Amino acid sequence: MRFRPDRSTVLDLVTATPTRDRIIRYINLWNEHGVAGIGQPQTLLWGVDRADGGRGVGFTGGHYHRNWAIDGFRKIALNAIVWCAGATVPKDGVKLSPVSEDLLNANLDNKGKKIRLKLPSAQEFTSMIASPIDEKREAAFPTVGAKSFKNAGRPNIAAQAVTSPLAASPLMTPRTPRIVNLTADVRNAKQLFLVVDDQGSNACDWANWIEPRITLKGGFVKNLTELTWTSQTAGWNESRINTNITGKPLTIDKKKFTNGIGTHGRSVIAYALPEGAETFTCKVGLDDGGAMQNDTKTDASVIFQVYTQTPPNPTAPASALVSEDKFHLADDDLEVTVWATTPMLQNPTNIDFDAEGRLYVAEGVNYRHASNRRPEGDRILILSDTDKDGMADLQEIFTQEKNLASPLGITVLENQIIVAQPPDLLVYTDTNRDRKFDPATDKREAL
Repeated sequence: MRFRPDRSTVLDLVTATPTRDRIIRYINLWNEHGVAGIGQPQTLLWGVDRADGGRGVGFTGGHYHRNWAIDGFRKIALNAIVWCAGATVPKDGVKLSPVSEDLLNANLDNKGKKIRLKLPSAQEFTSMIASPIDEKREAAFPTVGAKSFKNAGRPNIAAQAVTSPLAASPLMTPRTPRIVNLTADVRNAKQLFLVVDDQGSNACDWANWIEPRITLKGGFVKNLTELTWTSQTAGWNESRINTNITGKPLTIDKKKFTNGIGTHGRSVIAYALPEGAETFTCKVGLDDGGAMQNDTKTDASVIFQVYTQTPPNPTAPASALVSEDKFHLADDDLEVTVWATTPMLQNPTNIDFDAEGRLYVAEGVNYRHASNRRPEGDRILILSDTDKDGMADLQEIFTQEKNLASPLGITVLENQIIVAQPPDLLVYTDTNRDRKFDPATDKREAL
């Protein structure tokens, strides 16, 4: 949230700190302010107590109706109403009664969909999967001030063993066999994760899980679509039962199916498996709506995967790091450790340290075919280890210009930063040494 300039007049009533591993969806309004807020306390419920006795409260939590079935959520709102009315909020909060499923579904607006809402469960929250990071999209965001990081920019999650899928399709495109059968042994498993890996493309990747079934001990077969998923994510729109991602019939190679799940890569759909589950079976394939558009085969490409443990996040920066134990040095007094990584810096082309140990980085995000990936131009960054723990924790932007397009070199001499941007050699003089180029006070020469 962004508030009035005099922030001291706003009361922070409920706050939370977002982290990458707890963000399950990036909406279309996601922007540079959201990125800057990661790891920083964010105000969700705020109030104003005016001098004339009036009070007001704002709350960001009303977007999802099912939240109102959570006792603590309702108590927060009720406490705020009592406070606004000038009454005393009880020590343990306003007393309330549980919400039933019937009450949760009462008086809903008719929006053309007959969907019965289920009460939220604790398992639903614990099984949510972190959303992949669209690094290409975020690289194009304007930059917002200095940013602090922990753990050298790596996600703040414990290292986990690599989880392999129990079953996986080959790479499927409009030019490969259109439908494939999958079978997975799910005995002794508690959860089921259906993953559509979009191979980083997110291009028309309409994906269908056809006739997904669980065979229980004794041979009883249950349609997976009869169960309620505990969580779902889709690269576009929302996953649907018995239709494709747009609500139309599930169709693969002109054949229509009445039972299945329609989604869009990258997608992760999680289920709690019933007692006695032994085998999962289904057919998978690209929906015709994504495979063919305007009578032309699209670039859609996906791999379907089945897991019974939390699937890995392919875009997590830490997953791309070479293990530190792979480096061997002849001198036992030296070691190799991670000092900084993405998202602290993107596609570095050259680096140099100043006398204070700060790292200056020339970024080359706008390289060749990706020349407009960052419309505001490439950046010169400064990374610092302010607490001297051997890992960078502060990112500053010295300059970002449209004229910077994959600069190839950088040298720091006192308060001069020299950047090789062919065919020019750019010399920035940081007159006041504040580590931020300001055309009004600093000097820039093109040699």
